[in-house]
Amino acid sequence: MRPGTAGAALVLAAGIGLSSSAVAHPHVFVDTGFVPVFEDGRLVGVETSWRFDPIYSEVVLADFDLDGDGALNADERSALVGVFFAELGDYGYFTRVGIDGEWHQSGIASDFWVGAEDGILSAGFTLRTDLPVADTVEFVPFDEEHFIAFQIADDTVIAVQASTAWTCEARRYDLVSWYFGPVTGHGMACERAGGTS
Repeated sequence: MRPGTAGAALVLAAGIGLSSSAVAHPHVFVDTGFVPVFEDGRLVGVETSWRFDPIYSEVVLADFDLDGDGALNADERSALVGVFFAELGDYGYFTRVGIDGEWHQSGIASDFWVGAEDGILSAGFTLRTDLPVADTVEFVPFDEEHFIAFQIADDTVIAVQASTAWTCEARRYDLVSWYFGPVTGHGMACERAGGTS
């Protein structure tokens, strides 16, 4: 199956049907941004943003940027959101959340949005959590089929450090994909300033 219809936007959820090991290496590349939201010592949300590579952006915008201006108007955004996020909950929104060394389900997502600028597609959402945090929190975007390759956007760590009492850094993680076994993933680790609860 090839992209080229409205279903192309579901590549994140369904891998556009290319699920054999022969084609499971990364086909989509995403810069990921995380902004954790803390209240009273608990992680209550994670604002997540994705910025897609030019090729994938072109495929999706070919179906949804109906006026061809390289952006998305309100009607185009509404149509794309309805398709884009339909099944991502089944994949945990491709996000792993670690609290003090223990990994948790990513939570319920809301506040979905999509956009485009100069032909580059972006999307985002907020993961709703309610997890007590002592000293460390980690966020790792990962597709176990290794169809999508995620990395941390360059400006994410700087933004988080400037807006919270946490010290954050981009970090590499040893992960396991379904088809290729061990792979290197990219995530973000944050530590409470001072390193104590």
